[in-house]
Amino acid sequence: MKDNYGQQGWKEFHRNRKDILFEFDKILEQTENRPVQVTHGIGVEAYLRKWLTEFLPKKFGVTSGYIIPNLYDDSGKIYHYDIIIYNKLESPILWVEGNKDSSEQGKYRAIPAKHILGVYEVKSRLNKKNVVDSLKKLNQTNDFKDQLNPLYHCGIILIDLKETENNNESIIKEIFKGNEVFGYRGGMVLRYEGDETCTGKIDFHILDSKEQSSNNEKNIKLKPIAKPIDELNIYYTEEGNLTIEEQMAGVKLVNTGQDNWSFSKSYGIIYEEDNLSVHLLWSRSHFF
Repeated sequence: MKDNYGQQGWKEFHRNRKDILFEFDKILEQTENRPVQVTHGIGVEAYLRKWLTEFLPKKFGVTSGYIIPNLYDDSGKIYHYDIIIYNKLESPILWVEGNKDSSEQGKYRAIPAKHILGVYEVKSRLNKKNVVDSLKKLNQTNDFKDQLNPLYHCGIILIDLKETENNNESIIKEIFKGNEVFGYRGGMVLRYEGDETCTGKIDFHILDSKEQSSNNEKNIKLKPIAKPIDELNIYYTEEGNLTIEEQMAGVKLVNTGQDNWSFSKSYGIIYEEDNLSVHLLWSRSHFF
């Protein structure tokens, strides 16, 4: 289903992913010869905030900045995050700071904890260090988790999986440790170097005893993390039967007309401990 979309509007919606990646690549190219290469991260964060601001209902504010607990002890500890989603209709802005990015989306705002609905950390590459750093940052909210909005959630957004990291089994094990972070729901990887058409989605699942037994029998592999979608061994037979002969692959059937069905291929890895599993699944239909 490389060129197929769902209901009207989804093609335009999916265009946002391409725009985000284009912005990232443009800024990266502009800064690649500079001695300190951090500007591209700041730029793509601002672009993501701009898109979310336009996409979400107006009652939600999107900013970079600080979460301020109710009891601020003046110890100097302050909680800064790349993307903060908050209740714009009810939350005061305690203060505003400028940033290297002078746009409206580049400003830092300080928001009281009780109005925070979501927090996301943004990293340019999917690798072990970036996952560890992101989860450590998100876990800081544990200091005041009882003050956060009941709808609070958090996650990570990573731009690229490079082929050099594709067989690093430790990455999915580090992602699994996010289950210890308050409100953590997973995240997204916007691109895989081996197939730039697909997006990776990170989800957690609670397993029942039957699922645990089934997964143990499958001898689940933790690598490669991603595969090119068109190279998956999924096909129609001459008799018209859909056949899946690829471990850790699957399909999602979509009705594209009267008596007409298409399927969207997916591939992923799963890591589990006890009754919990984390999935990193790749598909062309996984962008938000």
